[in-house]
Amino acid sequence: MKVLKGAIGVRIVADCVSNVSTALVQTIKYTKSDGTTGEWTATVGTASIDVDNESGETITYEAYTYIYYDTLIDDIDVLGDWKVQAYVELSGGLKTHGNDNEGKNPWGLLRVEDVL
Repeated sequence: MKVLKGAIGVRIVADCVSNVSTALVQTIKYTKSDGTTGEWTATVGTASIDVDNESGETITYEAYTYIYYDTLIDDIDVLGDWKVQAYVELSGGLKTHGNDNEGKNPWGLLRVEDVL
């Protein structure tokens, strides 16, 4: 996913693969291109959505199988390739990280570009 530096209101979506409707904790972890790490408190998606993966293919995430965060001011502040990852804690004690939108790697790509 590409996003402009300083963008506000951009929805960052992270795949959880399976139903996370009982999640007690849901965050999207990130590593910025400069190595800084952090996390955003996310929301479980309650409707199916279509997103484009890094290969340009459209993937459908079913309701309750992904989490999302809408960016605020100063969230997207470093240029370059960021890594993002879903993290959830479910009732019953299960703690897990999600996969990228191809189910291969637990880290997805967020490419931050400069405003022209």
